[in-house]
Amino acid sequence: MAWHIGTRKGAEVLQHLDQLGEAHTRGIALRMDAQNAKTKLLLDALASYEELSHVRSLQTLQSTLERFAQYILAQSDADAEFDALVTLYIAKASAVLHQLMVDNMADTYASIAPLLEYWVYEDQHPLHYIICSIPHRFLKFYRLVTDHPHTPRSPITNLWARLRALQLTYASDFRRVVALLCNPLQLKFMIRHTFSDRVRSHIRNLCETEAMVVEQLGYTYQMLTAPLTTTSIQDLPALTATHIHHTGALLAGPARELTHPSAPAEPLPPSTAIRRLQNLCSTYNQHHASVVSVLAQTQPRRSRYWWQVGLGVYFGYRTCFWYLRSTWTWSGVGRWTKRIFQDCWTTYLKEPLSGIMQILFKEREDHRGKEAYLSELELLNKMVLAYHLEEGPLSEAERSEILSQLAAGNLASISTQYEDRIKHPIRSILTQDLSRLLFIQLQQQKVNITRLYISMDEVMTANELNFQLMAAVPAAMLCFFLIYLYFTRQRMTVAPVYRRLRRCLRGVEVIMNQPNGRLTWAAEGYLIVQLNRMRVISKSLSAEHLTLFSEDLLELEDPRRPPQSRLHTIQRMYHTHGWLWPQVDDLK
Repeated sequence: MAWHIGTRKGAEVLQHLDQLGEAHTRGIALRMDAQNAKTKLLLDALASYEELSHVRSLQTLQSTLERFAQYILAQSDADAEFDALVTLYIAKASAVLHQLMVDNMADTYASIAPLLEYWVYEDQHPLHYIICSIPHRFLKFYRLVTDHPHTPRSPITNLWARLRALQLTYASDFRRVVALLCNPLQLKFMIRHTFSDRVRSHIRNLCETEAMVVEQLGYTYQMLTAPLTTTSIQDLPALTATHIHHTGALLAGPARELTHPSAPAEPLPPSTAIRRLQNLCSTYNQHHASVVSVLAQTQPRRSRYWWQVGLGVYFGYRTCFWYLRSTWTWSGVGRWTKRIFQDCWTTYLKEPLSGIMQILFKEREDHRGKEAYLSELELLNKMVLAYHLEEGPLSEAERSEILSQLAAGNLASISTQYEDRIKHPIRSILTQDLSRLLFIQLQQQKVNITRLYISMDEVMTANELNFQLMAAVPAAMLCFFLIYLYFTRQRMTVAPVYRRLRRCLRGVEVIMNQPNGRLTWAAEGYLIVQLNRMRVISKSLSAEHLTLFSEDLLELEDPRRPPQSRLHTIQRMYHTHGWLWPQVDDLK
């Protein structure tokens, strides 16, 4: 993660220095007689001064300092404008050096954090470390005993010669192992050298390096922001000399033993100041190389997610192997996916919606069931009335009573005749009375079935709207879910940001609560890291929240403010930004 801590604050410092020397630089830039050697030298020095604003590496800064040193040597006569430009140049070069150091230290801290997290995880999960490291340790022990990396291997083309060479090699390895077993002290040394606990040593080295880098970051950031307090060019030589002296002491020893860089030192001659700045660039490059070597020694050989990666590779291989052996093609997969979407569209959206529209806005006239029922009932009435008319004429009252019984599904009018006929089945069969009665009962069952069908049809018709709504429920749920996501996407995006900012602000408040009321250089460094982490996280906030929040972070970042004043700023942030208060999700 690139925070650009020094670049952001360095731009502010360089702008302040440019404003201090604006009158002198404008006077030099307005000179028109460029043919004059003195004027040309001033213009070249001014161009070198303005070039400092675009320096992004220590090597470029060293070359710029070397070029400007030649301008100083070429200047023989005393010139107030040139002397002021030299003073501004040295102050600006010192600020650029501190800016590059701060950026480099922040990047180094960002590189240390994941390594430290990895080795702490390995320390907390020793079984995982053993599984990942035992094969490598045994191979290292074997190579250490047999000294294989140092044995020369000549190319052999003959197979028998190669086998003979392997036999000699393994025989030599066996003799070395036997000799090692006969020497317990050497065996103990090799085992300790091979299987010693590297995890704790890596954690210790990384913690020491992190503490050193953070202390240097806090101290260097303090020196970077110090020129903001100057109000005139006359204050810059003493301030620059102080910073050069303290930067050299910072690179020579631990930062915790350094005092606050506020005591002014004796101004240095320009050539001496530039030479010491060049030496500081070289010294810091060497110091950074040593830190990089420590990080290189603690680089993990394997990721702790090896089994997830292994499973992913295995299943990916099996999927590719199955695809190559199957008859599926990408066009077939596309057609299959298209057909699934078409079926889902038709089943869950198109047909239910068309059914609902038809039910609500169209009248459906379907009398086929009622007509069938009426025709079957009329046939039953004719059969029963014909049977009764054979026995004798019927009055209107009797006819009406029989029809009402048949409409209700009651055959009481012929039940007595049926009981009499069933007592004499043979005679009834011969006279066909029993057959007629059975046909009448069969017709009655047919009428009852038709009536039941009509009743079921009426129930289905009455609940058809409910059925269509139930068919459209999956599509409706999907629509409501998409609408919910649309209206809550801002909260879903910002809620994790708020949670991370609350945790970072808690860390800032813990750093501020020092018992003696003064922050150490390590605390200043951790404070800068936490605040800039919050600045990176807060980029996801809205413009209104981001403006006020950035102003509060600038106040917390100012090293000139005492810890108590910064704590008051934190309390104001809690009152201003309501989302900094603990939420329900954080308490779960």
